[in-house]
Amino acid sequence: MPDSVGSPCLLFMNTKLCAEQLVPLSARAAAAIETQQAEVARRLPASPFLFPAPTANPDGARPFTYNALRQRMGRWQTAIDLRDSAGRPFG
Repeated sequence: MPDSVGSPCLLFMNTKLCAEQLVPLSARAAAAIETQQAEVARRLPASPFLFPAPTANPDGARPFTYNALRQRMGRWQTAIDLRDSAGRPFG
């Protein structure tokens, strides 16, 4: 979702504050999210989730659990050798 000046942002519900918030995104991150949205729409058109649970979820009604997503993201960060600006492993 673009912000008021058209820059890409991620809109999410901050449950601690009970308010929607925008997080700025790079164009590359926005494109990756759009690609994921298109893939989910192709496979599970009724799913409202960016990351629907991959098994026992024929209609996409269940999201990835937090732990499953965290573990996969951790493995992905290691696999691509993601690092912070100081060169330290990210995460």
